[in-house]
Amino acid sequence: MNITKDTFNDIREEVAAVITAESTLFKAVYGFPQAKLAGYPAIIVMPSENLSDYSSTSDNRLAFAFQLIMYYPIPNQTAYEKAEIAIGECVADLLRIFSTKSPRPLTTCDWVEPAPSVWGETAVSDQPYRTATMTLRCIKYVEVN
Repeated sequence: MNITKDTFNDIREEVAAVITAESTLFKAVYGFPQAKLAGYPAIIVMPSENLSDYSSTSDNRLAFAFQLIMYYPIPNQTAYEKAEIAIGECVADLLRIFSTKSPRPLTTCDWVEPAPSVWGETAVSDQPYRTATMTLRCIKYVEVN
């Protein structure tokens, strides 16, 4: 496979498109950060900031790493359980989608490695959210000259 100036963005767009097509759980799927989310649960596909996500032990193997960040609002104290269940279902759904070996879930890369999620909470515009962040490594094999 050849690498072009658009390879990274092509993979990111396909990840978002596959989530949109294969999951019935997410009400909003974005390929870049958003100030406002249109529905919940929501997911944002972002480049990973973790250097170790990109490591490779092979000269002909490139890793493109993304963080799949899921959001579910917690409007009040009684909503925690609902948020917890919703995020758990979303994590399981992403593992189902991206753990499939045949057919390959993405056509823009040769191999996909989903990693279990890190859970947390964050606030956006004073609104608390339950979050989970899953790392998705997309592997491409390239010719070495």
